Amino acid sequence: MGRFDLVEKAWAAGCRVALLDAGQDVAGLARQAVADGADLLAVAGGDGTQALVAEVAARHDLPFVVIPAGTRNHFALDLGLDRDDPAAVLEALTHGVELRIDLGYAADRVFVNNASFGTYASVVTDPAYRNAKARTTLRTLPGLLTGEDAPRLRTRADRTYVDGLQALLVSNYPYGRAVDAAHPGRRKRLDSGLLGVVCVRVGNTAQAARVVRGPRSGGLIRLSAGVVVIEADTDALPVGIDGEHVVLPSPVVCRSAPGALRVRVPRRRPGTPRAGGAAADWPRVARLALGRPFPDREKDPDGSGFIAAWAAGFAFGFALRRYRTGDGQEGPDRTAEFARNLGGLLAAISLLVFGAVLLGPALEHLSWRIILYAVLSLTIVRMLPVALSLAGSRLRPPTVAYIGWFGPRGLASVVLALLVVEEHVHGMELVGRVVAVTVGLSVLLHGISAVALAERYGRWHEKTAATTPDLREGTPSPEAPARRRFGPLDKPEM
Repeated sequence: MGRFDLVEKAWAAGCRVALLDAGQDVAGLARQAVADGADLLAVAGGDGTQALVAEVAARHDLPFVVIPAGTRNHFALDLGLDRDDPAAVLEALTHGVELRIDLGYAADRVFVNNASFGTYASVVTDPAYRNAKARTTLRTLPGLLTGEDAPRLRTRADRTYVDGLQALLVSNYPYGRAVDAAHPGRRKRLDSGLLGVVCVRVGNTAQAARVVRGPRSGGLIRLSAGVVVIEADTDALPVGIDGEHVVLPSPVVCRSAPGALRVRVPRRRPGTPRAGGAAADWPRVARLALGRPFPDREKDPDGSGFIAAWAAGFAFGFALRRYRTGDGQEGPDRTAEFARNLGGLLAAISLLVFGAVLLGPALEHLSWRIILYAVLSLTIVRMLPVALSLAGSRLRPPTVAYIGWFGPRGLASVVLALLVVEEHVHGMELVGRVVAVTVGLSVLLHGISAVALAERYGRWHEKTAATTPDLREGTPSPEAPARRRFGPLDKPEM
């Protein structure tokens, strides 16, 4: 620390500085500082030290300054801080900005990065780990995964249950990649209220070696959840809390505390991730869109509400076509009117909830890229396919433009986005924000333009129909052929 003149610069900024001795209780020192009237806590150290003081700061709702002075400083990395110049962080004391970020809890222990279980926790206990983390992980992990003493863990991440695990890593938001505790990748944000979960399940040494070599190994299962429960057949579980070894009673409940920590950071941070959140897991989104099961859901399958609703409507419609109501008016006519009214009511409620719950948080993370996509989505992305689908219909350009502008509705986008949110797909925050802004812009622009454009189109149609007798828009559409409806005593013709 002397190389960066941290002590002198902290004194110059008006801080009270306490130098730690080996083995000193850093959490107790932080609590004593709070009792003495401190209005901000800062600590220079590694991730384990940061977690201990962050817990005290969060408990007393005090601002916290992270000074990276450890080996890896993953927490500082994900905050965008300059790990090569710890003294630069002191700018946050006088000209900084405050962020609200999440904290992770494993039982009653706070973690700012991750909590590792099973083999990962065993790697942390190796005496060589602190000085050579990557080398130690690569040397010991394959043997620990397949040896006679390899642990067997079970976990439930929200509704997903996975068993037969040798290792498990729970992180304060999902990592971009996570194969070993020494190089877990980066987190694009720390304020989502989600935990990332990486499970390792292998059957032999070859599979264990593939897990160490690459993140696409079949032995890796990645999940996201708000609450994760880890258990084993033992009464206690060794856990690595931000690289520090502890033992916790089994089962261990891990949870996220959204916005629990106030962090002061410099206004300029060289490592700040690009706005927009984590990249979406497009293969997982595609599986969701196609209705295919996820590999991690094979033992805990869920049904599709859309398919269930379609099947129920099909059966109901079949029953209505087969039986009359008895008063001369057929059931489908009255049911169709009821369905339209009910659908309109539910759509209005859905848009009300959308505006009150989803749109507001999305506007807080607005960027020009999201606005640009929303504009393109409402014009080219949806109007061009409509125009192509109407090619050959002999409809005039004003009609095609009218249908393209007002035709597709945005409510389905909200429902599909909620499916992505429910499945905790990586990058779902970005997907959710894009959908929310696009639908919100659609409601605004289409609502403003509805009356004016409808009147303008009506005038055009009336004028054009008067001078063009064979106008395609004026041709009555043929009624779709209806199936013969059978009464309760009727029999179909053979």
